[in-house]
Amino acid sequence: MKNLHPQEAWTSLHARFDTRFVDRRLEIESLFGGRPLGVVSVPRYEYPDLQPEAQRFAELVARGATSKQPPVLLICRSGCCWLDAGLAL
Repeated sequence: MKNLHPQEAWTSLHARFDTRFVDRRLEIESLFGGRPLGVVSVPRYEYPDLQPEAQRFAELVARGATSKQPPVLLICRSGCCWLDAGLAL
């Protein structure tokens, strides 16, 4: 796993057709901050529980994948929450 700057993420996203672009933010966060085109919304946790479910998250990210182990780009609001989501995968 690595932290990518926006331009690196854009390049990586377009380098392979099977890259999964996943927004792991809560729905309210993505509505407030906006959602990029082509992103799949898979919140790491939801209100009111706010408890991450690693297995469920990984299953939802894998759903619709076009290859067995596609590259995954995760987006979050703060720039640091992607790590826990990445570890779940």
